[in-house]
Amino acid sequence: MSVNSAPYPRVIGLGTANPNTCYDQTIIADMFGHKQARIKKLFENSHIRKRFLYFPEPGKNGLIQQEDSATLQSI
Repeated sequence: MSVNSAPYPRVIGLGTANPNTCYDQTIIADMFGHKQARIKKLFENSHIRKRFLYFPEPGKNGLIQQEDSATLQSI
């Protein structure tokens, strides 16, 4: 059996992509409604200035709606 036809998984390609939307750390904490000072400090002092993320549209209150496991599995 030759090396090229071995029945082992192989990586044949690699790529990266980022969403177009970019968020500041403090905005992310606000979007999820974190009010505790300790939690907000984690976001503010993480040494990460921004994150490229995809979030669903916020609800009427401006917060990201919580999803339970059943909702996520039904998608």
